[in-house]
Amino acid sequence: MSSSRSTGTTLGQPPKPASCRDVVARFGDLLDGDLERDAYLAVQRHLRQCAPCAAHLAGCQATDHLLRWAFDADGT
Repeated sequence: MSSSRSTGTTLGQPPKPASCRDVVARFGDLLDGDLERDAYLAVQRHLRQCAPCAAHLAGCQATDHLLRWAFDADGT
């Protein structure tokens, strides 16, 4: 049987819900825009249902934004 590593799906079966640990582990790739479509959709689905993960992501996004700004302002 074929399976998809990114969402834990098996052909013909609905995807398993992503755990908080799985979602948080993908935040770096999410922020960098490096998630494949299925993984991106699984993370977004989880974030719509999990306020703690959504809040954690918001903090990571703020930190990412500040770091990108600091390095851009520094010229490095």
